[in-house]
Amino acid sequence: MGPLDLSWLLMNALAPAIVVSALATFVCRALRRRVPARVGWRRQWGMAALAAVAGQALGWGLTGRDGTMTGYALLVGAVALASWGSMSRRRSPA
Repeated sequence: MGPLDLSWLLMNALAPAIVVSALATFVCRALRRRVPARVGWRRQWGMAALAAVAGQALGWGLTGRDGTMTGYALLVGAVALASWGSMSRRRSPA
C-alpha cells in the first residue's frame, strides 16, 4: 500500500467520526438554549471529534476491522459522552 492509498484509507475511515461529531455539536447547540459562554462551538466540536476518533480506534482494536457495528456504537457513545460533558460542565469555585 502506497502513501496515497494510506491517506485515502485514513480519510475514509475517519469521515464518520468527523461527520457524527459535527452533527452532534449542531444538534446540542440547537436544542439547548442556554449554552455555557466559555464553551465555544469549535471547542465542543473538537472534543467530540477527538472522542469519536478514540471510540472508533477502540472499535478497530476490539474487532480488528473497520465498519463494524461495535465500532460505530463506540463512536456514537463517545460523541454523546463528550457532548454531554462539554454542555453540562459547571464552573469550579475560584
